[in-house]
Amino acid sequence: MAVHRSHTPIIVSVMAFLAGVLVAVLWTQMSGAGGAPVGDHGGGPPGGGPMGPRPATVRVAEAQMKTLRQRVAVVGRLREVRMATVAAEVEGKVLDVPVQEGDPVVGGETVLARIDGVWAALDLARTQAQVAAAQATLDQSELDFKYLEQLREAQSAKPKEVDDKRAQVASDRATLSAAIAERDRVQKEVDRLVVLAPFDGFVTRKVTEVGQWVAPGDPIVEVISQGRVDAVADVPEHVIDHVKIGDSAEVVIEPLGLAVRGEIAAINPDGGNSARTFPVKVRLDDRGGRLKAGMSVTVWLPVGPEADYLTVPRDAVLYGADGQRVWVGVPGGKAGAGEPGGADEAGPPKPTAVSVDVRVLFGEGDRVAVEAMPGLGDTPIVGGADVVIEGAENLIPDQPLIYAEGAQAAE
Repeated sequence: MAVHRSHTPIIVSVMAFLAGVLVAVLWTQMSGAGGAPVGDHGGGPPGGGPMGPRPATVRVAEAQMKTLRQRVAVVGRLREVRMATVAAEVEGKVLDVPVQEGDPVVGGETVLARIDGVWAALDLARTQAQVAAAQATLDQSELDFKYLEQLREAQSAKPKEVDDKRAQVASDRATLSAAIAERDRVQKEVDRLVVLAPFDGFVTRKVTEVGQWVAPGDPIVEVISQGRVDAVADVPEHVIDHVKIGDSAEVVIEPLGLAVRGEIAAINPDGGNSARTFPVKVRLDDRGGRLKAGMSVTVWLPVGPEADYLTVPRDAVLYGADGQRVWVGVPGGKAGAGEPGGADEAGPPKPTAVSVDVRVLFGEGDRVAVEAMPGLGDTPIVGGADVVIEGAENLIPDQPLIYAEGAQAAE
């Protein structure tokens, strides 16, 4: 037992020494260059170490000054250029309606309905017989008239007999003309037993079914036109005087996220409504049927004289609950020596990201006119500035930027 007690201080000393070594090793591994534990960035921004955030790879395009006309946004809807309720032109039972709602139709070719032609065929046969009879009567009257004229020359016929026969020939000719007109009318009815589409478009409503008896004027189907479509917006009275027929207007089709350009085709001068607005039509190409009647749109109408506006690509604007924002790459950056993007790295200093709150004024093709929000001081958005169009969602202020190859978008 005495021997065991004599080694106890030695064992305790060795264990204390080993514990100290272990603590020193752990401290060295957990410490950074400045002695701070890993994970402690000294208040630095996220995404980087004590030297700042890591560089972000982005695509940029150029902000440009352009001479444009100011535009105002008016909400509206797409509406068909033409709409027709195709009706029956003859009486009869409907034998076939070979189209359904939504079917495309070709004007003058697509059959919308077929009507029973039994009675029209009988009427046509009757009128054809009447024409033949009237023709025969006229032929006989003309022969009799010629014969009486010969007798009169031979002093064998009275003048009154010749005059009466001449009148009879005229009457028979009128009877023949009436019979021909009636035959042609019935023929037209026969031709209209097949109801054709009046123009290229789509069936939007089917009114008649097989077996139904229709009279002239009864609706068969409703058809709207295709190829062109109107964006119709109710324009307030305080700007309607600036809107001119023939002006170009941009229309944003909200359900498709698509912006197209069209021409102002009509301005309705009747503003007799409580809202004091005037309907304006902007004629558009329907993009192969993508633009459909009823879709919600925003119409950017040109108003006022031309002026210089700063424009950026649409993809450069980020929309959020706190407003609209554009990220700009500032040349030279703010990184110092030894930091990411700093002067001691290979190549020139990297540009850094600066966020600028903006207000979108109006659209112009694939770009928008913007202005910086007041109270921000000097804005880095000027003509020729690099604005981020891809990769801006996760940027933080003063973050170094690396422009992707081909980053400058073609204008």
